[in-house]
Amino acid sequence: MKVVNRDLNKLRRAAGITDRCSKYLLLSKGRRS
Repeated sequence: MKVVNRDLNKLRRAAGITDRCSKYLLLSKGRRS
């Protein structure tokens, strides 16, 4: 179970990073337009 939790944490971190990137992209696009 510990190994699974580690994988989940990695996925959560990766998802959070992608979410932040997408938000920044949306903000930058909104500023441009």
